[in-house]
Amino acid sequence: MIVRMLARSEASGTVHPCSTAPRTTRRRHDSPLPSRLARRFDRLDASIESGFHRIYERLDRMVSTEVFTVNQAAMNARLEGLTQKDAALEQKIDRTEEHRRSDRRTTITSLFSAGIAILLAVSGWVVTALNNTPVP
Repeated sequence: MIVRMLARSEASGTVHPCSTAPRTTRRRHDSPLPSRLARRFDRLDASIESGFHRIYERLDRMVSTEVFTVNQAAMNARLEGLTQKDAALEQKIDRTEEHRRSDRRTTITSLFSAGIAILLAVSGWVVTALNNTPVP
């Protein structure tokens, strides 16, 4: 009977008080009980389950590859259209600026011509007034 007790105490890591064998440093709480293991596994399972639940939530918010590809192609087509519109607007702006420059040149030329005509008229009037002769 003592041999059985010693065998059981060695297997469990404890030493019988009547035994002369040296005590080990192993404590009673070093080896987890089945109930502790079950609780740990339950917590681990719950943690893994909540992690998968968060991943599934994120995947539900993600779009599929097909939808992304279609959307990307539509965005590229829209971007190409906007690029063409931008180029057309740039050309229109350039033409408008050139037209304004041309209008400015025409306006300046008209004003200069009118000024010269006025100067010629005034100079003719002055010459006529000084000579008191009628202008033919």
